[in-house]
Amino acid sequence: MLAVEGNEVSRPEHIGSLFNDYGDRDQTSEPKALEQIQKRNGLALIFHPGRYIRENDPRSDYWYEYLFLKYGHAPLIGMEVFNQGIRYEGDKDLWDRLNALIIPDMVIFGYSNDDMHRLRHLYRNYQFMLMDKLTDEALKDTMHKGSFYFCYEYEGSGEIIPPVPLIEKIEVTNHGAIITITASNASTIKWLTENGVVGSGHAINLNALGLDKDKFIRVELTNDFGITCLQPFAIGYYE
Repeated sequence: MLAVEGNEVSRPEHIGSLFNDYGDRDQTSEPKALEQIQKRNGLALIFHPGRYIRENDPRSDYWYEYLFLKYGHAPLIGMEVFNQGIRYEGDKDLWDRLNALIIPDMVIFGYSNDDMHRLRHLYRNYQFMLMDKLTDEALKDTMHKGSFYFCYEYEGSGEIIPPVPLIEKIEVTNHGAIITITASNASTIKWLTENGVVGSGHAINLNALGLDKDKFIRVELTNDFGITCLQPFAIGYYE
């Protein structure tokens, strides 16, 4: 195990503050919190954005775009897509919409977290961090690069090797045109852009899809036990 210093900054919007000692006692706005985390060389995540979609006080896509453009990379690097199972159904769609707005300036990496308040919340949400060493530095590097994938396991087995689809290998060939995923326990594999599903199966050929107006492509793998998501691949640069 690796113990990581952190806090959930919880006023007004919940922000994960990692690798630093910033709390939220004097926090009055999201930009102020991000500036404090930045000063401490920490990393930040937007937690469960669906919590804040209220009829009389909506957080627009452009509000999030502003935060990521101003504070992206340092410290803001990602957002929750799944929380306590799938507590907020619209968060995955928001993730796609924001990446369509932000790329190529950055890729917003997705996360899946238990947000445990009761024992029944355990073991359903997690990510596999693809790192060689169990150190803060290695974890930070992995989070910056997006070298991880995340899962929602429906029942939460707690197994060391969980029954969700697991990624074994990712190959990008033919000058970036062909992406091949090798995985175990996957019943279905679908490829999506911000405009929806564009393919299925272990491999995709971007040259054959005509994705002239799409910013990214990503993969979802499913079986009877859960869903696994890989981080988006940026597929072009746009004005």
